[in-house]
Amino acid sequence: YGAHEDVEKRRHAKIPLYSTELNPGGGIPAHPYTVHGNAVVAFALEVFSRTLDEKTAETVEDAESVRASALRHFSVEGSDGRARFISSSDLTGNQAAADDPAASVYGLPYYHLVGRDDSLYRRTVKQWEGSPSNQLVERCARLIGPNTSEVLDWLRRAPLDNGVAAELVDDSGRALGNGGDAALSGMVAYLAWYAVNALGAKL
Repeated sequence: YGAHEDVEKRRHAKIPLYSTELNPGGGIPAHPYTVHGNAVVAFALEVFSRTLDEKTAETVEDAESVRASALRHFSVEGSDGRARFISSSDLTGNQAAADDPAASVYGLPYYHLVGRDDSLYRRTVKQWEGSPSNQLVERCARLIGPNTSEVLDWLRRAPLDNGVAAELVDDSGRALGNGGDAALSGMVAYLAWYAVNALGAKL
């Protein structure tokens, strides 16, 4: 109930989108309305509609209206005339395209905003495919993307911090800093399981 009330307070006055001051990694988004945050909100609204008491559940925003609004407000036409996701907007014309590793566009299918085969999604993440990243959380997010098996293969061989997750890694997966991260280790384990068992990635 507390979570539902908190979400309600963040709703835009006219548009079914919700603001945030922080991304999951603790960074401040360029603008208060983020595509990742609203994908998570839509997912949460589905949970609220099934778990709150019947009377309260009737007041829960329709998750599909949030998803439709997110697709409308967080996709913009690029210089090549093809639409791609942006990461955040103030809903008055200002927007940012740079991806945040902890609130990555890669994760949108996980929260059911779009499917992994959606052309808008694939076009957006394609621009980052093959580019190196020293953030393990970003490598994990890529497990949801179109090249799941390739990322899983990289993760199999990554030494990390003696087998334990490290926030910063080199191209081979060797720890560069902030090793022994328990929470990130849990994320690695779960997303690897999810990639194989839910997405059908081949080892």
